[in-house]
Amino acid sequence: MKKILLFISASFIVLGVSAQNCETTLPASVLVRTMDGDHQGSGDALWLCEGLTFEIKGQSNTVYMEKDGDLTITGNDQNTVYVKFPGSITINGNGMGTYILDSGVVVSGSAMGSANITTCGSPNHVKYNYDNVPATPGCIDTSSSTVGISRAAVIENVKLYPNPASSNLNIEIGEESINSDYKIYSVSGKVILTGRLYDFNNIIDVSNLDKGLYFIEIENSTGKISKRISIE
Repeated sequence: MKKILLFISASFIVLGVSAQNCETTLPASVLVRTMDGDHQGSGDALWLCEGLTFEIKGQSNTVYMEKDGDLTITGNDQNTVYVKFPGSITINGNGMGTYILDSGVVVSGSAMGSANITTCGSPNHVKYNYDNVPATPGCIDTSSSTVGISRAAVIENVKLYPNPASSNLNIEIGEESINSDYKIYSVSGKVILTGRLYDFNNIIDVSNLDKGLYFIEIENSTGKISKRISIE
């Protein structure tokens, strides 16, 4: 009986550590990556937006990757990496570092066997607390690579449909967002459309946009929010 009780206690300790590793608060200053690419610097905190293919070449970085991403680590050591599901990560270099991966994330690479990997499954999936970057997971466009947006200052209650859209994009907003300005960006950061939301229900003609991925940013005096949209 004593052996059984000891085993149960140890199990609870392990689960507690795992749950703590799976949830993290992003720091006040994060380098936001909105496009595919790589990072050669060291000692930085990076937030990689949804659906990116990215490579970390430097060391001692902390990387937070949103879902549907494909990440490669070639830096030699001491990177700390969080990856949401679905997604994939390739661990090369010497494998040193800490990897907190949602269950179901595909792991490969020459150094995966020597990596320090924590797997997070139900109910403790990888979770980011967006205290200093946009509350809505995904991607934003910014003229600067560093953002610090308070959660309290972010516009909420925004609904976009249909998404993907082909002719018209409907935008539903709350009363606090009436008379907000909007901008639609290409993935390269170019402003494609601008306008203002005057009502609870708004319709934007997107029939002249090329097929592909865009980002819409809605902003007023209380804050702003950015969402990803697709044109088909």
